[in-house]
Amino acid sequence: MARIEKSKPFVDTLELSDGEKDLQIEIKLDLNSVAHRYRPCQIALVEAEKLAEQNPNDPACLNAYGEAICSMFQLIFGEVNTEKIMEFYEDDYSTMLLDLMPYLAQTIVPALQAERERKISQAKHARRFLR
Repeated sequence: MARIEKSKPFVDTLELSDGEKDLQIEIKLDLNSVAHRYRPCQIALVEAEKLAEQNPNDPACLNAYGEAICSMFQLIFGEVNTEKIMEFYEDDYSTMLLDLMPYLAQTIVPALQAERERKISQAKHARRFLR
């Protein structure tokens, strides 16, 4: 008998606090789905950040930067949780990004990389049987 186990979602809890209020965010990600969309979001964020730094008084550049941050967060945290996070940070996108980027870099990105490596290994193994 063969046993095949379905890929499990990434599950985590993120707790935010500012000393006066606390926010707990439940994260449940289908890493396969997110992996394909993460890199384009990351590139858009970096490009928008550069434009905002070069043009700090241009509302269009600042708006594009805010939208890029929201897109990244919606991908990782979902729309509802992103709204909660934005409310917690009172729409201060820069502080929100600075506070949460280490979590993305140290927790989410390694999980995405591990899932990618697992899928590559599975594909290589499957190709051996297809030859």
